[in-house]
Amino acid sequence: LAGEGVYGCVAVDNDATGDALKIALAIAKAVGSTRAGVVEMSFQHETEGDNFEEQILYGGAIQLMKLCFQTMVDNGYPPSFAYAKAIRSLRSVIDVMDEVGIEEYVSRRCSRTAEFAIRTRGPRVVNEDAVREIFRETERGEFARDWMQEWSLGMPMLHRLRRTAAERTRWWQVSSKFASERSRAMASRLLSKARHRASPTRPSRRPISVSRRSALSSLNINRYSARLVNMR
Repeated sequence: LAGEGVYGCVAVDNDATGDALKIALAIAKAVGSTRAGVVEMSFQHETEGDNFEEQILYGGAIQLMKLCFQTMVDNGYPPSFAYAKAIRSLRSVIDVMDEVGIEEYVSRRCSRTAEFAIRTRGPRVVNEDAVREIFRETERGEFARDWMQEWSLGMPMLHRLRRTAAERTRWWQVSSKFASERSRAMASRLLSKARHRASPTRPSRRPISVSRRSALSSLNINRYSARLVNMR
């Protein structure tokens, strides 16, 4: 809708025609990726980078949100409040950080309390050694090997982990409730917009320009002054 695709990567492994890169860039442009940004890299880095991102950012971020939620609930916080803090608070700042940069957000956009928390407590939450070990495992092909084996067996571990998450955690229950309520609210807004478009439009009032508004204000002041003179 915005006329822009997602960022992309292009790679050439065997350039049989001599213009493979140009063809890849043309395809990237056709789907809108060049408006967001296209990077030339190897097939290895693209695939392993995806795998690493999914393990660290997706896996790590979701685990942090779940742990934040569960710790607050275990210590007496209402589940709805804990869920809002664990999910919606983070969601509200991601786009801002992407637009202005992380350091700009931390230094100037967030509160000083948040900055102090980020700089002094954030490093304690992340196990850097574990992150680097997962990167080495990804480069060695261990993640791809484990995933291909899981897929070939019909994903028994994933199905078991899904059932465990659904049965044992309030996180799953609260997140499902939030998602359901959000869907109903969005449907209600869409229906309201559709009804508004379908209803007969009323003639809009002509906007008052700044100069006309100033003239009207002066006219009202003069009328008020005249009434005061007459009262005297």
